[in-house]
Amino acid sequence: GCQPVPLSEVVEPVDFEEYLETHPPAAEPGLQEVMEFPTDDIEVSHEPRESRTLESGIPEEGKLDARVRDALQVYTDDWVTIQRKYQRLSTMYSPHTVEKQRDRQRGLAR
Repeated sequence: GCQPVPLSEVVEPVDFEEYLETHPPAAEPGLQEVMEFPTDDIEVSHEPRESRTLESGIPEEGKLDARVRDALQVYTDDWVTIQRKYQRLSTMYSPHTVEKQRDRQRGLAR
């Protein structure tokens, strides 16, 4: 049976990846269901970023240092939005948390 562990003893957490390598999910009852997720759960969409100017204020490609170009991409690349279709079925789902996330996203400058 199980023996109690003294409260003063440090117990190392299970290395999940190592456990999966040594215990295939099909061999463990219940683990296969935990490892599976719907292939259509994640939906990625790209929204073009609107520019408020008629011309780009960014110099042509050849005139920029690579680090500066990469930093500017943060402000010029299209928006990438990731939606999880089945998130509401998760045990971590909370309508309150989802609404707070939406409010935060609405506050982002587009």
